[in-house]
Amino acid sequence: MKDISQIGIEKKNRPVKVMQFGEGNFLRAFVDYMLDILNEKTDFDGNIVLVKPIEFGSIEQFGKQDNLYTVYLRGLENGKETIIKRTITSSEKAVDCNVQYEEYSKLAECDTLR
Repeated sequence: MKDISQIGIEKKNRPVKVMQFGEGNFLRAFVDYMLDILNEKTDFDGNIVLVKPIEFGSIEQFGKQDNLYTVYLRGLENGKETIIKRTITSSEKAVDCNVQYEEYSKLAECDTLR
């Protein structure tokens, strides 16, 4: 795996405004993608905390990548095949509520959550 810091992508420092229950591909490629665009095009200025709500699976890879990941959208635009590649910078961290319960419960005290 390529080290994210070597490809020139910088993590954005924003207040946490969204606590997202679920870290699956659909949420990250749809909701997080939209929030990333919202940050870019408006004054939303908010990051996401991904909460892993189930006991199986792993979120370790998020931390290893500084919570950055890339979404590829493939489709047609004006009749031509198009691929859009976007590195999502709005994910602050990933928390496993079953293992990191104390850290998870402290998120409720976060006054920037919307």
